[in-house]
Amino acid sequence: EQLVESFQGRGHFVKRPAIVHSLANYQGLTESATSTGLDVRSRIVRSRELPAGLKVAEALGLDLGEDVVELQRIRYLNRVPASFDIAFFPRHIGLRLLREDLTKRDLVDVIETDLGIRIGAADIRIGVAVPQDDLTEHLALREGDPVLMIERTVMARDERPLCYEYVYARADSYQFRLHVPR
Repeated sequence: EQLVESFQGRGHFVKRPAIVHSLANYQGLTESATSTGLDVRSRIVRSRELPAGLKVAEALGLDLGEDVVELQRIRYLNRVPASFDIAFFPRHIGLRLLREDLTKRDLVDVIETDLGIRIGAADIRIGVAVPQDDLTEHLALREGDPVLMIERTVMARDERPLCYEYVYARADSYQFRLHVPR
C-alpha cells in the first residue's frame, strides 16, 4: 500500500502522508485529497483584523491601511501537520468566513457555497524557504529543514481579489503536477 519506505542500511520507515496538487486548475487541499483517502483538517492558530500593509493592500486591490482579516491555520493530512497558511481577506469577506467552521472545510468551498462567490482563478508562485519563527514547531520540522513557500492571490470570476495568502508546506507533504504541452 506504499505506506512504508525502506532505506538500505537505515531501516524501514512509515511514510508521511502526501498530497499531489494539480497546477492545471485551482483546488483546495480537501478537493485534492478526496481521491487519495487522506483526512484533511485545520486548526486555526490566530484570526484578527489589522490594517493592510503594502503587499497585502496591492494584492487585494485595497488602500494601504484599509482593514483586512488575517487567518492563520495549520493544515493536517491524517492528523500530521502538512502546512501553515497565512491568509488575508478584504474585511467583509474575512468576517463572514470567521463565522464558519473552518476545521473540516476548505476556504474554497466556504467562499463558493456559503458566500456565493464563484472563484475564477488564482495566481500562484512557488519557491523554497527556510522556516522562521514558529513554523518549525507548527510543522514538526527540524531546524534548517526547507519548506515549500506558496504565495497566491485567489480571484473571483470577475477578477476581484478575494484572498492573498502564504502557504508554508512541508516538502515531504506536497507534490505538484502540471501537464505542459510543447
